[in-house]
Amino acid sequence: MLTNGAQYPKHITPKDWVRLRLLNGCNARSLRLATSDERPMYVIASDGGFLNEPIKVNELEMIIGERFEVLIDLSDGKAVDLVRSNGHGITSVQSKTTGIKSRNYVTKRTRQFTDKIGKLI
Repeated sequence: MLTNGAQYPKHITPKDWVRLRLLNGCNARSLRLATSDERPMYVIASDGGFLNEPIKVNELEMIIGERFEVLIDLSDGKAVDLVRSNGHGITSVQSKTTGIKSRNYVTKRTRQFTDKIGKLI
């Protein structure tokens, strides 16, 4: 994963709300993005333009070529990582014996195994 051509960059941000413009530039992979401390993100725009009102999310799933703009509250001054949470933790499977479907998600316990994309400090 690269951000502006750099692997795991660090950005010093103001102790305020930060606006991120995200693009899934992968040619064959969807992404599920989250913050390392489960801080909510507020989606304000997508491929279709600005939304009527912000949508609060804990994870953001992005398909190939999809764009989002999100706001993250960093007013507490704590550093936070933006992480790629898909493919880690509990994977999406369907049991052949029980028929129960599970979903790929990240918990406090499995979050340590996520890929770090960048740090906002």
